[in-house]
Amino acid sequence: MMMMIRPKCILRPGMVLTMCLLYAGAAQSAFEQRAVCARAIAMGGTFTAAQDDVGAIYWNPAALGTLSSSELEFMYQDLYSKGLVNFTHLAFAYPGIGPGGFGISWTRYGVTKKVPFSYNENTFTVGYGASLPGRISAGASFNYFKLKSELNASGFGMNAGLQYRPFQWLCVGSAFSNVLKTNVRYEGGATDTLPGNV
Repeated sequence: MMMMIRPKCILRPGMVLTMCLLYAGAAQSAFEQRAVCARAIAMGGTFTAAQDDVGAIYWNPAALGTLSSSELEFMYQDLYSKGLVNFTHLAFAYPGIGPGGFGISWTRYGVTKKVPFSYNENTFTVGYGASLPGRISAGASFNYFKLKSELNASGFGMNAGLQYRPFQWLCVGSAFSNVLKTNVRYEGGATDTLPGNV
């Protein structure tokens, strides 16, 4: 006599795929930086010395001081092309505030309604950059991180940047993300420290 054993729980292939895709992204860390701005992506992410672009709010806030006009940017990406996980970025920059420019942005990484659970990372950024004497620009931006999932979390961070233009055809830049110790605190009391980058 042959006996057939059926598993008590059958996972749908879509659920397994979604879990694998989220695990692949989450293996890095929550609020992992992703490339934004089409021009920056086309340049392979080498954008810390770029000037006059709304992407400065994300790449190097010092460049907000070089803006010549207002700019609005929107980016949407269906990660893994399955309609399950997406990345959204919206930014606005406005020049002519004192010696520099002001920028705000919102970045979201999360799952769609096709997924049977909730996971959303939101980053809200406000920044200012100024042109200083000696062909130098300096800037700073402040981030508010908000995670919505089974465990909710939030935290604050700061980024800073410098640019130097010794010649009209050459600009050197340096950007520092999470300058101060950036802690994201979970509802249960746990803390995750976001790494600083130069």
